[in-house]
Amino acid sequence: MNNKSTYPMITKKCWSSIRNQFKQTIPSVVDVKYLKGFLNFTNDQSARNVLQPLKQMGLIDLQGIPTNRANDWRLDNNYANVCFDILQETYPEDFLALFLRENIDSSEMKSWFMNNYSLGRNAADKMTATFLLLKNTQDVISLNKNSSLESVNMQEKIVNNVAPLQIPASININIQVNISPDTTSEQIDEVFKSAAKYLRL
Repeated sequence: MNNKSTYPMITKKCWSSIRNQFKQTIPSVVDVKYLKGFLNFTNDQSARNVLQPLKQMGLIDLQGIPTNRANDWRLDNNYANVCFDILQETYPEDFLALFLRENIDSSEMKSWFMNNYSLGRNAADKMTATFLLLKNTQDVISLNKNSSLESVNMQEKIVNNVAPLQIPASININIQVNISPDTTSEQIDEVFKSAAKYLRL
């Protein structure tokens, strides 16, 4: 357990978005440019604020290179175990004894952060939210599954909304009849009668 004056702070949205990116492809390095590319940050500092907790939790090293833990973290089967390891390594024993239980009062946790580390309410709120993110692992797994389901449903809607191919109800056929000059009028009448019969004119 580390004696720290600050603990990880990351939003559920960023956490889940990064996991989804890692599920597709683990990058060679996680840096400001990488995070800004899909988190839609407008400034570098916002991306740096996300890099710090990723390093604190051992998902990337000091150079921003993803660790073996990051590979396990992106997989739903290993996700809960990775989060538990992060909790054990990141937070002190007395804190875990108080708050690593089923039903806890988040306001008490905020007070713990504020009292023990002289933090403001905003920082305490963010640290509490991050701890609960690590503790309530099923929430994130469900969020990711719902996002994937929404994507599938959207694709189905797009397919269903495509207009079907319209096939003309009638087809125009041009028929050319060559009649010899010595053909009698009676024979010409017979030709057209036969055409009317078979072509339903």
